[in-house]
Amino acid sequence: MKELKIGFTGDVAFSRYYKERFNQKGLVAPELVAFLTENDYNVFNIEGAMCRPTQAGTFVHNNPPEAIPLLATLKPDIWNLANNHMMDAGPEGCEETIRHATENGYRVMGAGRDEKEALKPLILPEAGGVGLFSIAYKEAKFSATSDQAGCGNWDRMPLIRETIREIKKTCRWCVAVIHGGREFCDIPMQDVRDRYHRYLKAGVDIIVAHHPHVPQNWERVGDKYIFYSLGNFIFDTDYQRAQFHTDTGVLLKLLLTEESASFEAVGTRINRDTGVVSKAPLPAVFTELTEPDYDALYPLAAQRFKEHVIRRFRFLHPERYPDPEDPETRTRIWDIELQERLAFDLTMKEADRYDGKPLPAKYAAIEEYLI
Repeated sequence: MKELKIGFTGDVAFSRYYKERFNQKGLVAPELVAFLTENDYNVFNIEGAMCRPTQAGTFVHNNPPEAIPLLATLKPDIWNLANNHMMDAGPEGCEETIRHATENGYRVMGAGRDEKEALKPLILPEAGGVGLFSIAYKEAKFSATSDQAGCGNWDRMPLIRETIREIKKTCRWCVAVIHGGREFCDIPMQDVRDRYHRYLKAGVDIIVAHHPHVPQNWERVGDKYIFYSLGNFIFDTDYQRAQFHTDTGVLLKLLLTEESASFEAVGTRINRDTGVVSKAPLPAVFTELTEPDYDALYPLAAQRFKEHVIRRFRFLHPERYPDPEDPETRTRIWDIELQERLAFDLTMKEADRYDGKPLPAKYAAIEEYLI
């Protein structure tokens, strides 16, 4: 029986270090081009509107339309638009992105003129039918509502359940593409896992996620899969360079028949001198983890995440935090973070469990990667 091959990328943005590289020959290594172009479909996370820049800022991103010919060489059949930068250029930028995709023969999902359009599933007929939909973490400035354009919101459970039911009426497979999780956290914490497990219980078969800008692990739940983060594919900023592993990504290939699901994956790495994205070994963290594994690894991953928070504040406010190693400064940063982002409280508790002792030998590769 013929397998349906669907490829997925991590984050793609032709801004900052890539804003002038869309004409660069050989930007993506031939092995990666082959990995993508042999697929029946590919889902690209287009991080930011496909339009000319309309505003500036550290966290504003867009993709110049001149990048479309380069993307075309990678077979970007489906553009995922549910992400925290899609609305950086407002509803007009989102509309222009959809127009560019349609005019070039590509399909889109994850954003629209209202939340129903943003959550509308995309149906592929092969392998007994595959229904895909896309959602992003909740934030008012880019989330669609009943009367506001934007992205599918991962908190809209009634609409998400309705979308899943619609898919399951005619399709064997329901695939959710999710833009969420904590930036630069190498292993998803329990609250993120709980949310994704809730989607599985609602009927999703496979979750493919991005947004952390670093690769994370994958998990099998019965006969279902969660791929927590594919990291960066074509995306590079100073903000990301202040962190670890942001030059690393994973290209994922789902292999589906009416009876079964499996996958292949390949690692990627950004050369920050040339911008070239090359094939690389899969990162050690991109492995299957089970409940006992999470329990063993959470403290170290959370401790590492605390370092991310310090680096983020240092990057954003170097004049206010000149010495991030100063204990008083670190305490002040952490107090601010907890006040602004209470969801991190669980991560803090896990970090407090870290005692600095080596992990069991079976985690040696992941421990070396994290440290």
